[in-house]
Amino acid sequence: QKDRQDLFFEVYSKPLDLHAPVIAKIDGYCVGGGLILAMYCDMRVATEGSTFGVPVTDIGQIPTGGSTYRAIQLVGEAAAKELVFTAGYVDAPAAADVGLVNRVVADADALDDEVEGVLAAIRDTGRTAVKRSKEALNAAADAPDLETAREREAELWWEQFATDERRELVDEFNED
Repeated sequence: QKDRQDLFFEVYSKPLDLHAPVIAKIDGYCVGGGLILAMYCDMRVATEGSTFGVPVTDIGQIPTGGSTYRAIQLVGEAAAKELVFTAGYVDAPAAADVGLVNRVVADADALDDEVEGVLAAIRDTGRTAVKRSKEALNAAADAPDLETAREREAELWWEQFATDERRELVDEFNED
């Protein structure tokens, strides 16, 4: 059974470990394994009608796949405990209020447009800068202390500082 738990974690953590930003588009129920996978994405955009929950304690189980850790990172200890202990559901605006969702839109059409807008904004930046920023942010989220996070951030900053991409984007910025 431990192999099964390791497999779940390996699948769920793929979006977080990917070099590029991953955005979960949510339209409807996002519960259980679907919510765990969405939590491992870098951003989550949902329609107003979406519903989120961790309905595992009502069947005598506990969350898996590293989701307890990830939930506390995203929404904090108190909100994570309430979601899990009550096996309750929250709507998209409430999910946004606690930080589970980045953005809420009216419907599926707006969802596609919103995510495309976010992607366009990301594409308009330095690709390597985004990749290294994701790496720095992930390292900071997992760091045991500020100094460890700052050291990794500084390493990545200097790597990025030396790139042609940075020089070109600075030149473009200065021309505007």
